[in-house]
Amino acid sequence: MADEYPEIENEVISFDEVEESWRGNSTPKRQFEDLILQEMDRIWESDPQTEGRPDKHLHVNAGIQGGWLYDLAFQEVKAQWVEQGIWKESWEYNEGGPGSMDLWKHEEPLQCVFLDPPKQTGHEARHHPKWKAEIIRQHEASRPINQFIYQLALERERLMGQEKEDASTFPDDINTQAYEIVHSRWVERHIWDEEWGLLPGMTWRHEQPPPEALATESEVDTDYSELPPLPAVVKQRKKHDARVQSMPAIAETKETSRPQRISNLELKKDSKGGKSSKRPRSSAKFADSHIETY
Repeated sequence: MADEYPEIENEVISFDEVEESWRGNSTPKRQFEDLILQEMDRIWESDPQTEGRPDKHLHVNAGIQGGWLYDLAFQEVKAQWVEQGIWKESWEYNEGGPGSMDLWKHEEPLQCVFLDPPKQTGHEARHHPKWKAEIIRQHEASRPINQFIYQLALERERLMGQEKEDASTFPDDINTQAYEIVHSRWVERHIWDEEWGLLPGMTWRHEQPPPEALATESEVDTDYSELPPLPAVVKQRKKHDARVQSMPAIAETKETSRPQRISNLELKKDSKGGKSSKRPRSSAKFADSHIETY
């Protein structure tokens, strides 16, 4: 086997390559499929007729599309997305929901999100345009933070429903318990970004450029040999600078070691009042001559 496929036998996949393969898990299609599988598992375990059966793996797996269990899970996840406002009407025509190239609503321009405004007239139409706020809400609902909060509230509601019959077993901090459940699911599905803090951010991992792309952009050196020739104005300016540099060297003054073209500004004294003249006198001393100006 090693002689037949040496390049496969010795191939080593780095952790960065594995991380890169997980970037697509946050797209609509992958998340919809993961949520359907999660819902299939929940339905199976909550049904007394199927709970604990050894053939669960034959009915609950990612390769199944169709059947009573899949259909129930599909409709439940779709209803949740409709409630959140992240379901698209174009997905109604797809048998499996979102396509592999589909984007979240917040990844598209806001004007592409269409919602029929209610027919309002008079004062209500002028001062209560709530349909505009609903368009913005649906456009932003697919961001990580908003989906996480929705799933957090849904899990909290389920936990409370499980404990209704026996109030003595009701958890002290049900919010923390719901948070840990949802957070662990996102980590297992590889959609949790390690750059986030306690709560998710505003963009999914697949929306961000890969780390190697950012590193490559910072390391690119500009090849100035490919730049176009300088304009004539710039060339004349360079010639002018060259002539200025070829002038005689400027002598250094006694007060400072820095070269100065014009130094020792002196005000000419008025012989009558002893006041200074408004016109200053300056002197410039070059290496080969001494010039005074008034």
